[in-house]
Amino acid sequence: ETAEAFINVTCPSCGGAARRDSDTMDTFVDSSWYFLRYCDPQNDELPFSPQKAAAWMPVDQYIGGAEHAILHLLYSRFITKFLHREGLVPTAEPFKRLFTQGMVCMESPVTGKSEKMSKSKGNTVPVGEFVREWGSDTGRILILFAAPPERDFDWTTEGVFGANRFLNRIFSLIDEHADRLRTVPSPDALRYDALSGFDRALYRKAHQTIQKVTDALNRFHFNVVVASIMEYLNELVRFDPAAAHGDEPFAFAVDKLIRLLAPIAPHLAEELWHRVGHDSSVFSSGWPTFDPAATVADTVTVVAQVNSKNRGEVEVPTGAAQDTVAALAMQLENVQKHLEGKQLVKTIFIPNKLVNLVVK
Repeated sequence: ETAEAFINVTCPSCGGAARRDSDTMDTFVDSSWYFLRYCDPQNDELPFSPQKAAAWMPVDQYIGGAEHAILHLLYSRFITKFLHREGLVPTAEPFKRLFTQGMVCMESPVTGKSEKMSKSKGNTVPVGEFVREWGSDTGRILILFAAPPERDFDWTTEGVFGANRFLNRIFSLIDEHADRLRTVPSPDALRYDALSGFDRALYRKAHQTIQKVTDALNRFHFNVVVASIMEYLNELVRFDPAAAHGDEPFAFAVDKLIRLLAPIAPHLAEELWHRVGHDSSVFSSGWPTFDPAATVADTVTVVAQVNSKNRGEVEVPTGAAQDTVAALAMQLENVQKHLEGKQLVKTIFIPNKLVNLVVK
């Protein structure tokens, strides 16, 4: 409508002044091929070059709400199929994978029910005000942790408080030890087999958490990501410099905590990364890797049964053989009581989990 030369024309029938109709295309037309323009956004001669489209397409992962499933996704597939038939894009399908996210809901003062956030329902949270009071990382943690991402969830004040407390716990822990952490030269030089006690347990917990968070991120289980980091934080707060815990294992664990936190609370992670002595960005540090050998606990708890009924538990070295576990189980008072006067017929053994003494 602002293009005067286009809008104001001469009527081809009567020769008088006329105006063109500016409503020529539905908005879904543009939203159905925008990803192709992203492949070649500076091109001023073509919508996109087929070479650029061939280099980038198809989209690896599409994430959207369920309300897009019919119109936007249907139209984008239709247009891509047409362009593919004309030899302009490499594939007939625009997206390799689709993930449909849930909706953020909140109690509506209009209806009194929890409904999808909408201005018409009066149940939205003004972003500017929220960020000024709580910081955007608080909102991110709440949204990620409240429910699996494919499900709807209710935005609540209690949830905001909880997310903010979690972030403050992380800040307090690292800020308290920031000075000593800046003096640790290279925590990545640690060797698992050279550690013992709390230091060994903390090192193992770091690798276990990296494994869990990496797997959960790959599967879009963002609530599991946050829960795993919360569990990891509980282990870190046990650090006591007065108890001769090593600075290197603690620095190693904090390093991994900040890097795991970065995708879900980027602003806090960047701040903490610099507080512990780094000049570059945490997002230039690379994603942490884990050593599978370091994720295995030194000992495991094995259930001791007699005739398939639980009679106790024994702590054994991980991977202990059947004979070793059975012998330890037979030393339990409650197991001995149920073995008296009985003949051992066979032993059922599930490594690292269960030993069942079958008697008659």
